[in-house]
Amino acid sequence: QLSLQGVMPLFGYGSRMKSGAYMPTNHHMNLATWHTINAVYSQKSQLALGSMRYDIEDTGGIDRLFKLIEQRAGHWLAMEVEETKIQLTHTENRHLPMDRVEAGLSVDLSRVMFEAAIDAQLERVRNSVTTLLNDAGVSVEQVNTVFF
Repeated sequence: QLSLQGVMPLFGYGSRMKSGAYMPTNHHMNLATWHTINAVYSQKSQLALGSMRYDIEDTGGIDRLFKLIEQRAGHWLAMEVEETKIQLTHTENRHLPMDRVEAGLSVDLSRVMFEAAIDAQLERVRNSVTTLLNDAGVSVEQVNTVFF
């Protein structure tokens, strides 16, 4: 989620088409999910992006996306975002340089942004655990260990 909300907008995520619709998000979703990153390198994916380029209002983001794909740097970017998440557990901000993709390209990510990005997922987990404990007739105080 941090990747989608904090980094992928630099690569066209959330861009508008000339029709006013948003650019399809499947390429960005694939880049934000480790095991699907290679899908964006496929010829089919690149052709779809290429045909979309001329329908996008501001092409800066999609052009960066092409550079990222051309360099096959999706896993590198995912690792940088993962390192950012780790660092944001003990610091308030992290500057993420992405010169590998484009000279001077960077983004500042914050713990507040990270927490906001994962809030909905955490709430679903909290609700699931609460339901599970209630259904089992077990109180939180009775849980000593959680295995995952």
